[in-house]
Amino acid sequence: MSVLSAVESGYPSAGQPLLNWVSLSLRDHPSSAFTAFRPDWSSALRSSSLSSLLNTQHLESLSGGQYRDSSPCDSISNIVEGLSSLADHFSDLSLTSEPRKPCKRPPSNYLCHLCFNKGHYIKDCPQSPEVFYRERQTERQRQKVKNGKRDRKKETERERERHTDKKKRTKEETQKEKERETQTQRQKKRQRDTQTKEETQKKTESKRERQRESVILTLLPILPPPLQLVFFFFYTNQFNEVNFAPIPLTNQIFVFHQIGNGIKQN
Repeated sequence: MSVLSAVESGYPSAGQPLLNWVSLSLRDHPSSAFTAFRPDWSSALRSSSLSSLLNTQHLESLSGGQYRDSSPCDSISNIVEGLSSLADHFSDLSLTSEPRKPCKRPPSNYLCHLCFNKGHYIKDCPQSPEVFYRERQTERQRQKVKNGKRDRKKETERERERHTDKKKRTKEETQKEKERETQTQRQKKRQRDTQTKEETQKKTESKRERQRESVILTLLPILPPPLQLVFFFFYTNQFNEVNFAPIPLTNQIFVFHQIGNGIKQN
């Protein structure tokens, strides 16, 4: 009859007091009491020697009546059977003061102290909050990695879009620069055209002035004094206008001769 079966069958509330009783018994016993009966752990009789040692020590303590008041259980046989089952289950635990290094995989007869199942230690128990939190963290990390891969794909697509946008921007900038250059060239051409027009106008005006001077110098000495004044006044007022086209020299002389002849005839 094991401790678990005894607790489940007849003593549902006696599990924790029984463990308290066992801890009290182990604390009150000095460490020297176990040194004389310490077996050779390298031998094949490891589990049997441990169980016999625990049975003898606790039977002596129970026969002496040291823990009758502290024990909440009624029958001693249940306690002895529980201790023997504990010795069978925890036969791998040594009584040495050296810290035990846990192996990667627990032994076949090892039971977890939390879920009472084989195959793992209590630190690796799936019911412990630390393991649950650890698994949750690992799941979150995996999700982050997956999301990171997806983000990388998106980042590559975004980089391609950015690259295409940069190309478009560079093309637009080059086109704008070309348009600006063409506009500047057109403005320069306009300025040059205006300058050339002004120069041509100045040249034409200078030519007209020279022609007027030559006409005046040629006709004034020929005409009489009253006609000289009329000619000078008429010539200066008519030909100083901008939109008026100047008459050639031959026509001017002919006109003035006709005017002079008409005046003489009258």
